[in-house]
Amino acid sequence: MERQNDDALMLQAHQAMCVTHLCLGVPDVTRDHMEQAAAVYDPAAHAGNTTSFGQDPGVATQAFGAVALWLLGQVSVLGPARRAAAVPPAVATRSV
Repeated sequence: MERQNDDALMLQAHQAMCVTHLCLGVPDVTRDHMEQAAAVYDPAAHAGNTTSFGQDPGVATQAFGAVALWLLGQVSVLGPARRAAAVPPAVATRSV
């Protein structure tokens, strides 16, 4: 089965890359993956990721990215990432 262009799995990959590179001390790569995840993340469409993987990848990548932005001294763009990371999963996945 081919799963190309599966943005739900791509979000999981970006989440894994975010935390891995943050732990490796490479915050610029963490930031890049946070931005790529944010570009495809849709809380309603990706609500199943939270159920399947135990973590909301949009919230998680924003949280890891916020730490990376802080480490990079990019505090001017830290606010949006911190606010997105603070959204409880129940709110982030609620249908509008």
